[in-house]
Parts: sequence; structure tokens; C-alpha cells
Amino acid sequence: MADINHYWDLKDELDAVIDELVSTGDELLEEGRIDELNELISRRDEIKAELEALDDEFEEVVFFQEGDSLTFDV
Repeated sequence: MADINHYWDLKDELDAVIDELVSTGDELLEEGRIDELNELISRRDEIKAELEALDDEFEEVVFFQEGDSLTFDV
């Protein structure tokens, strides 16, 4: 079974890579540092692929079935 903590770690890592791409991507491109830019893009793609694979391993969580209702005593 997949490790949910690893999943969230990957989500955090993906956010960090995307933040770095957004903040430095244009600069890397303008300075001709294409290899570094491509490395960030590749890392982003690897993380996304790993997250998709983990998504497939996790079962869907269903909190309510169709027809269920909540009742409250007041």
C-alpha cells in the first residue's frame, strides 16, 4: 500500500519546484541556463508522474453514499 506521508512530501516538493520555476524560470532562460531550466522541468514532470502513480494506488475516500443524510438534534 502507498504511503500517504510520501504522497504529501511529494506534493510539497512539487510546490517548491513550481515556485522555483515561476520565480527563476525567466531569468534562467534569459541567461541561457537552459540545462538548469530543463532540469527543473524534468524534476517537475518526474514528481507529477510519481504522484499520478500514487493516486492510482489510493482508494477513493467516500464520506457519504448517495441517499445518506445528516440529522441534527436541536
